[in-house]
Amino acid sequence: MAWRRFLPAVVELLSRMHPYPGLTYRCDDLTDPAKRVAWVELLQEIFGIDLGPFSALNIWPPDYRAFSYLDGEAMAANVSLRPMPMMIGGRRVEVGQIQSVATRPAYRRRGLFGDLMRRMLAEADRHYECQMLYTVSPDLYMPFGFRPLTEHYFRGQLHVAAGDAGDLRIERLDIGREEDRATILGLFNRRRPVSDHFGLCDDHAIFLANLLARRDWHLSFLPAEQALIVWEQRDRTTRLLDIVAPRIPPMASIAAALELSEMTEIKILFPPDRLVGNLTAAPYKTDDNVILMVRGPFAIEGTPFMLPPTAES
Repeated sequence: MAWRRFLPAVVELLSRMHPYPGLTYRCDDLTDPAKRVAWVELLQEIFGIDLGPFSALNIWPPDYRAFSYLDGEAMAANVSLRPMPMMIGGRRVEVGQIQSVATRPAYRRRGLFGDLMRRMLAEADRHYECQMLYTVSPDLYMPFGFRPLTEHYFRGQLHVAAGDAGDLRIERLDIGREEDRATILGLFNRRRPVSDHFGLCDDHAIFLANLLARRDWHLSFLPAEQALIVWEQRDRTTRLLDIVAPRIPPMASIAAALELSEMTEIKILFPPDRLVGNLTAAPYKTDDNVILMVRGPFAIEGTPFMLPPTAES
């Protein structure tokens, strides 16, 4: 039949109109838990991360966006964008963080990653002054305008005034307990960024996700201050990871929560501009060589800073 002569041209035309036959493009906020199932399964397969318990908490940020291709009910590839409002150099900046970048092996080398990145960045440029991401493969993102930054941690001693802590009550919270999770979430209603130089204004969702993944972190709650001190012991060194509070507690209270003696040296994994102590900056390197990249204006570039581990994703 004559129409068969035109079939190859028709197929080629349809392929250009839809470059990924068999796949369905979707941009979704994933606020519907049922739609998050495919997202959870993808990240479990690619990274070995089980975000099912976090998804079940149903504290999903409404402005989250997942740009993905689906093969039926399964997610073949995904690039996500979440809001991350921050204080940067003393000014509130609307930042978008790129995360959950993953493609199943069977769908790689088909251009899905590049396609989703371009779609995502077009959206990001409309809503965010700059974008950030963490990666072990910076070369993948440089063609899209991202550049690597060196983070710094801070080490030294806190200045503890005698008697500041008084009769301080300290409670250990457990992220696995519903009542403790409610206490933690309640703190975010009044939280002030841990740093005015580089600190998050709101990160309650990713904060809880990280606490669920890192059950070795200590959660010391100071009821009188309504402050949560997140810390860990690593390589015989105390590392202060974050403080969630309406104001920074006295240094003596922080030292007590960290179980520090007066002269103990600590490492602080966020800018200490709101702390009092003798602290110096040093380049920070993760065990798995994850680095921070940024796209767009970044006012504090070239100064020591670090995003708290509680906010990383």
